[in-house]
Amino acid sequence: MLNNFLKHQMDHNVNETTRINKLAKKVDNYENKKKYLLKNYDSSHLQKKINDIEKLNDFKNINNVLLVNSNNPMYKKTNLDFLENVKNNNINQDGKNEIIDIDDSKFQLDFLENIKKYGVSNKINNHIKYINLVYQYNYLNNEAVTGFGDFIRCCFFLIQFSEKHNTEVDFHINDHPIKNYLTYFENKLSLENSISKNTPFLKINNYIYKKYKNIITYKYKDIDTILINCINSLACYNGNVYIYLINHPDEALITNYHKEKLVEILKPNDHLNNKITHAMNCLNLNTKKFKVIHLRFEDEDYHKNIINRTAFILYIIRLFILNKHDNNNDNDDIFLISNKNFMKSRLIQLMPNIKTIIHNTTHIACRETNDDENISNTLKEFYIMSKANFIYSFSVYRHGSGFSKWCAVTYNIPYVCFFLE
Repeated sequence: MLNNFLKHQMDHNVNETTRINKLAKKVDNYENKKKYLLKNYDSSHLQKKINDIEKLNDFKNINNVLLVNSNNPMYKKTNLDFLENVKNNNINQDGKNEIIDIDDSKFQLDFLENIKKYGVSNKINNHIKYINLVYQYNYLNNEAVTGFGDFIRCCFFLIQFSEKHNTEVDFHINDHPIKNYLTYFENKLSLENSISKNTPFLKINNYIYKKYKNIITYKYKDIDTILINCINSLACYNGNVYIYLINHPDEALITNYHKEKLVEILKPNDHLNNKITHAMNCLNLNTKKFKVIHLRFEDEDYHKNIINRTAFILYIIRLFILNKHDNNNDNDDIFLISNKNFMKSRLIQLMPNIKTIIHNTTHIACRETNDDENISNTLKEFYIMSKANFIYSFSVYRHGSGFSKWCAVTYNIPYVCFFLE
């Protein structure tokens, strides 16, 4: 009996020792992770820059801030990989070994459901001459409009679609104040109420978002046969059908003509253009002589300062700028845009040479925040961005940001979007 007791006690001691060793290993891991960033960015110039900056602001103990919560997103492997890629200047869009965030099988299921719902057809009905894209706050069945980037990308999509299927296409901004800033729409008559209230928002997705090394891209899918049948089923007004949708174009097939058409559609009026010119003069920004950093955060609480993961996001943006800009002897200015003034303020504290404008902006789809000042400020940032020589976008959304993506496509600007996990 004594032998059994002693054996049990020995086994207990062994297990306890194992448990303590595992705990010690976990503590070591935390310490290693705590040191990860600075140990791995030990290469002279970058390290000195980081230390200098941290002395100037209340993020000097940022590594301790990051470790307050064991569930901190810093410890997600993709974020650590992202930092490693920044350190190694390994930022590209080659798309090799991509990870598909929205599975192909889900797309196929949606595709089959849409076939059941709408049917298929290979040809637009002969009596349909024009497909009209309508941007307005609300659609049939109380569907709400989406953002400015969605509108731009669907303009691209419908231009391509109309070319393939021998129809004409036109664009309308109806019952929405953004109309007052764009030359193409300023003098267009509003749609009749009987048309606008019956305009549908067609949600027939034709894209799959992908992520590789935290870089977001998308894969185009051809759903034309479903969309054709859906369009054929719509009410036709003197050869015109009216719709809203947010489909993606086949980016590989976007031509210079398509881009020129979008530049025409998006041309700011004189009043807005004067504001853009004035802002660029005040910032001392010269066309094609600056880069844009675009930070896209949650739409909720648009003007509030509460942002999850603030310290971590500031840290990776800062490291990114230092490594991509200073280490490459790049003399271009950096213009920062974001939907959060709080993040603008914090970043310019960390990096005073960054140029930005602290003002209220809006999500163009949100009626509640769409006063004249907010819309004007938002469009001003968009058009300043259109004059950059590169756009680096960082988004908390898996789809990235249409606001900067389709600005880049329209105005022929190199672009990359990183997912902030």
